[in-house]
Amino acid sequence: MLDRAGIDYAGLWFHVPLGRYSLDKRRFVDLARTPLRRLRCVGVTTENDPDVIAEFVRESRLSGIQLHGFQLPKVVQSIKRRLDDGLELFKVLHVQRGKCLENPLLQEYAVCGADAFILDNFVSRQRPGSTGERIPSATVAELINILGTERVFLAGGMDEAGIRTLRSSVPLLRGVDIDTGARVASKIDMQRVLAIVMAARESDG
Repeated sequence: MLDRAGIDYAGLWFHVPLGRYSLDKRRFVDLARTPLRRLRCVGVTTENDPDVIAEFVRESRLSGIQLHGFQLPKVVQSIKRRLDDGLELFKVLHVQRGKCLENPLLQEYAVCGADAFILDNFVSRQRPGSTGERIPSATVAELINILGTERVFLAGGMDEAGIRTLRSSVPLLRGVDIDTGARVASKIDMQRVLAIVMAARESDG
């Protein structure tokens, strides 16, 4: 469904303790190997062990990895070195009450080897991602000033309306990471997905 709708990436969770969408290895590999035309599967994890991550990548033939935990810049570098050329690495930066928790290390993160960063609201370690809460625009502006618009995805409460509002002020942002905004009663809804894609394409045009 997501492939037909024109989505660029789909996140598959693994090794996310208490994560409601975290998959066991067999199910993860089966989904990641689904034949697709354009959609690229990205492994989403809070795992810190570079070798464990590299093993999941090799067995599932992922197109990218999203580090959703609090991996330090040196750990990100170590993970990146274990990935094949062309495989993208995205690092989540956590924002709590308008402040980036990784702020003291932002300059190091900027040169750690990550291809892009995902700005997401942080509630607690027991609730990793899918918060449905937007990040203050001033915080977004501050972070893209350091990291560059072309390397930033924005998560946290994004939906069709949120994309249009965002693109009017930050037209060159790399993209948006959407979960809650694409769901109805916890299930991904095709009509919401198509509306999100349309909003993004109109803004890009």
